[in-house]
Amino acid sequence: MPKVSEAYLEERRQQILDAAMACFARKGFHQTTMEDIGNEAGVSPGVAYRYFANKEDIIEASLMSGLERWGDYMAEMEAGDFLQGLDALTRAWFGRLEQPGIDTYYKVRIRMEAEYSQDSALSERLRQMQEVGLDRFEAATQQGQARGQLNPDLDSRALAQILDSLFNGFILQWIVDPDLDIWKYREAMMALFGGSFGQGEEREPD
Repeated sequence: MPKVSEAYLEERRQQILDAAMACFARKGFHQTTMEDIGNEAGVSPGVAYRYFANKEDIIEASLMSGLERWGDYMAEMEAGDFLQGLDALTRAWFGRLEQPGIDTYYKVRIRMEAEYSQDSALSERLRQMQEVGLDRFEAATQQGQARGQLNPDLDSRALAQILDSLFNGFILQWIVDPDLDIWKYREAMMALFGGSFGQGEEREPD
């Protein structure tokens, strides 16, 4: 039997994730079954179960995918130039919001996070996932403080929480008002952290 490539497995996993988000948007989390997700993805429920143990597993994978997607940018912020890394991250992150249908993903994600908060066990798991992202943002802000790009007297964890809120807070506003100017928000966000980089500008190397 031929060996299945890692790329194929990841593609199939993402296919099931995308199908789940479409089902959640259409039917709601509780009304959606693994069979629904398999049908949406064009696979059997048994195949869906090979990749995810249950719907909660799918939600966790979706929430963690953001950290994986932006891993390289986060690494640059943590180990290199904070502002240059933030510039690259925000270009990519806000640019992704221009993709058709991405608002559906975030609407479902917000709804799922709200449902998680009503369950003590799931809420704790959500908190743990959030801490992973905050830890990386804190490492990045510490790098910025060490390079003199951020005020070294400020608490690095508080800076990380503010940075995280600027991303998540934008999503809440954008869902309510889809005409919100993405790039003006990004420019103001960069300015708050000491870097005024416009949408099409290139930063001079150090």
